[in-house]
Amino acid sequence: VEFIADPPKKNLRPSATRPQWVESTFEELTAALAEEVGGDMDAQSRFGSMATALKRLSNRFLMLTPPYVVLLTRTFVTLEGIAAQFDPDFNIYTTALPITLRRLVSPSTAAARTAFRNNVLTEAGELRWAELEGLLKKPDGQTEAGEDTSMSLLDESDEDEPAESGFRPLEGLLGSTEGRSLRRLAYDVDLRKLFSQLASRDGRPLREQASMWLA
Repeated sequence: VEFIADPPKKNLRPSATRPQWVESTFEELTAALAEEVGGDMDAQSRFGSMATALKRLSNRFLMLTPPYVVLLTRTFVTLEGIAAQFDPDFNIYTTALPITLRRLVSPSTAAARTAFRNNVLTEAGELRWAELEGLLKKPDGQTEAGEDTSMSLLDESDEDEPAESGFRPLEGLLGSTEGRSLRRLAYDVDLRKLFSQLASRDGRPLREQASMWLA
């Protein structure tokens, strides 16, 4: 299933009734996406606002949206609206983060498991530290006043507490059926280089986060 054309296509007449599609680039598409979402603070915390931002983007770029995605979007927007009636500060992204993280590290299909392995390990079994830290940490979240508001799973100031729901994303995962991808990674990884990196100063945030997850 594809959500955009390959290569992407942009509309030269976004305000016209009949669009005129021409080939574009992924860089141009991602820049336009960042513009739509980055310029709308609600889109960064509200699913409904995110859907609206993507709708605006679809006037400029060809979006191939499967019907089931439309139905899922309507469902999430409805649920978000119900939750917001009880909690005006409800953020669907932070609420879904623990479960999303668990699903991310426990892919269910062969293709997804292969992609997960290739994103985390090299062919020689070395951890791709840059990709791993990029997955777990977003370093550039800044407010207009310069306050750091990035969501990070490697924040040294994080308290050792579960999410508000009480759900620990990796609790019990290694020993479960879902954890087979992680167990396979543990088998394939170059342990000598892994321990060398973890023992270094740069590995401290990962050591602390791993201790919290496995506690």
